[in-house]
Parts: sequence; C-alpha cells; structure tokens
Amino acid sequence: MARVTILTSGDGRLMRHLLDSAYFNEIEGLEIAGVVASDPNAYALTRARNMSVPCFVVDAQLFPNVASYGQALLNKLKDIDTDFVVLDDFRAGLGGAAKYYNGKIVGEHLSRVPEAVEVEAYLADEDGGTGKQLGKMRIEVQENDTSESLSRRVLETAELPMLMDAVKKFCEDN
Repeated sequence: MARVTILTSGDGRLMRHLLDSAYFNEIEGLEIAGVVASDPNAYALTRARNMSVPCFVVDAQLFPNVASYGQALLNKLKDIDTDFVVLDDFRAGLGGAAKYYNGKIVGEHLSRVPEAVEVEAYLADEDGGTGKQLGKMRIEVQENDTSESLSRRVLETAELPMLMDAVKKFCEDN
C-alpha cells in the first residue's frame, strides 16, 4: 500500500480525480494519506473534506522563508506517514521536504506555446525543481477552442493520464 499525500494551494482540480481513483480502487495499492494546503482558503480543502479525506494546512504565510516552511511541511508529511507526494497547483516552496522525498514527488508544468499547450510530468529533484521527466505532451489549440474547452481537453488528454500513470507506477513499485 502506497500512502500518497497531495500538496495544493488552489482548487484541487487534479486532486479530485486522484481522490476518485482511490475511492473507486482504480489504482491498486493507492491510499490517500491526506491533503496538505499551503493556503487555508484553498478550495481543494473543501473538496477533500467533502470526500472525508484528512486535511491539513501548513500556511506558507506564517513562515519567514522557504527553509522554515519546508521543515514544517516535512514534519507534517512524516506525521501523516507519507510515501509519495503529488503536487496539484502547489505554489509554496518545498524546502527540505524535496530533499527528503527526492524521487517521490510528482508534479506537472503547463506552458503555452504558439498555437499549443505543452504539459510535462516530472519527478521533483532534491531542490524541489523539475527533475526526471516522466512524460510530455503537446495539445494543439483548435480553431473552435474556448479557454474552457482547451483547459478541459488538456486536463483529460494530458494532465490526468500522465499523473495517473506516475501514481500507478509508484504504487506498483512499492
């Protein structure tokens, strides 16, 4: 069983799908240890609480620097017995948590390039930056796309499959 903690600062758009996967046992060996938000007002907390998932706040505003925040975050991750970390729109620095969980933190970057959106899934390096690339996809903007339709297509075609694959692989390997 792999205990996954989701770090978020926002609405928990990716988190919701991961919680659904755990609830419906779509990924064998996946257990959600909890959701940790860097912002006490993050909508992701409401989403997680509605699914009876343990929620915690390590408020980035209360710490003077990334090092002290990272230590508090690391302490929380250890307290809830985390094996693997998923970043979902997490905007705070990871500090020492990145070094401790090196190779066990998955995140995604989205970038807008002319006429497309590129999505890259990665394992965070020991400094919390982009480490080993797990996958990369380019989603072309279509003539009739609205920002909502493009966002939905990027989520369904690239973000979710890459995230779920990374989590599934970790669960299989552990």
